[in-house]
Amino acid sequence: AHLPAHMHIVPIYKMSHLIQSSLSDVWIALGLGTGIAFLIVFLFLGRWDGAVATLAVVPLAVAATMLALHALGFGINIMTLGGITAAIGALVDHAIVIVERGIHGLEGDAETRREQALRRIRDILPLMTMATLTSCIIFLPLIFLSGTIGLLFRSMAMAIVIALVTSQIIA
Repeated sequence: AHLPAHMHIVPIYKMSHLIQSSLSDVWIALGLGTGIAFLIVFLFLGRWDGAVATLAVVPLAVAATMLALHALGFGINIMTLGGITAAIGALVDHAIVIVERGIHGLEGDAETRREQALRRIRDILPLMTMATLTSCIIFLPLIFLSGTIGLLFRSMAMAIVIALVTSQIIA
């Protein structure tokens, strides 16, 4: 309405279909990763509760990542979706490590098992935190790139770093 009468807008490149396709791919990867993790944890531990706990961490971490990205002013685009997809393995890994360490081979009454699980998790948490921070540090240089490359990779790197941190916190 604000253009002069002789001017027309002609869309040349429309990204909405590509974004929808990428979002669909992220959900497929999320579902497959979660399902495989559920099966592996169930087969390894032989416990439904451990498998369900693993199953719960992944969607919660993805949701927390998307909320954090939104709060920081990042939208859902190809690069943020790619970052979240790339981080799904780590999301599953955090859940598996905590669940396996916390409940595998517990013995005794409920209070004793609770104390054993908390002690085991307390023992593994510093190591897991260092591993997560190491992974985050690898992506930090991408956040500080300039120019067009910086604009593209900043979103991906932020998505990966936020996904790693949120998944450890939730696990």
